[in-house]
Amino acid sequence: MNKQISILLSVFIILFALIGSLVKTTEVAPANARMIVDHSHNVYVSPPCFNEADVSNFLEEVTMKDALDMGYRPDSSCTEESLIGESRSLISLLFETVGLRKGKWDRDGEWQ
Repeated sequence: MNKQISILLSVFIILFALIGSLVKTTEVAPANARMIVDHSHNVYVSPPCFNEADVSNFLEEVTMKDALDMGYRPDSSCTEESLIGESRSLISLLFETVGLRKGKWDRDGEWQ
């Protein structure tokens, strides 16, 4: 009985590793990702693109969800592209979830 359970567990692990390495997912900015909104131009800027942005001084730090709820749009293609991460396997996603690998954002929405 123990040998059968061991064999089934081994097969499950092998199948999980195979499927997990073949299936891909794309990381996107979480709802709590930090954004800077420009209330004068009704746009949002991601922190990595802030130095290149042409913004006024009527700024506020909000979450991605808040910026979208306000109906604001990205200030540039830099911001749009920064909100999409790299393609990764399900195993990589699992490693990020348990903290063994860093993603583009941490659990608090901070850019890494």
